[in-house]
Parts: sequence; structure tokens; C-alpha cells
Amino acid sequence: MTDDLFFHLKIAECTKNEVLMSLIGILTPDVVSTSNKMNVERDGRPQAALAEHQAIVEAIQSHDPRKAMAAMEIHMQRARRQFIDSRI
Repeated sequence: MTDDLFFHLKIAECTKNEVLMSLIGILTPDVVSTSNKMNVERDGRPQAALAEHQAIVEAIQSHDPRKAMAAMEIHMQRARRQFIDSRI
């Protein structure tokens, strides 16, 4: 979980968007708490998230904003789906 949050913090830092960096800092404790309650370690989600993060980094490194946005949307959709499924 720590590596996952670090990834998100570094992405926010790279944007140089102070509002985004502040929001992530504010939301992090709640994200950690919710993730612990949801048991995010199950069902291979950490490995899937790592692959999604790699796709995001590759898109950023290739200076392809459309690819980066698409990779981020996939990552967010899957995280959202996990959250919804865990509440059922």
C-alpha cells in the first residue's frame, strides 16, 4: 500500500499542481483506512495496480498524453470497480 500511495504522490508532484498535491495529502489517511477495511490485498489487485502504474509511467515517459490519460482512466475504473465490489 505504501508504494502505491508513493506512486500517486510522485505523479501529483510531477504535475506541479499544488492543489492536486494538497488533495492527495489530505485524502491519503482516508484512502489507507478504506483500503485496509476493503482488504485490497485480495484478488490480485496489488499486482494489477502495479501493471496499471507501469502503463501510466510508460505513457508519461513516451510523452504521450493521450496514452497516459487512457492508462489513468483504466486504472481509475478498475479501482472504482474494486471499491464498488467490496461494498456489495
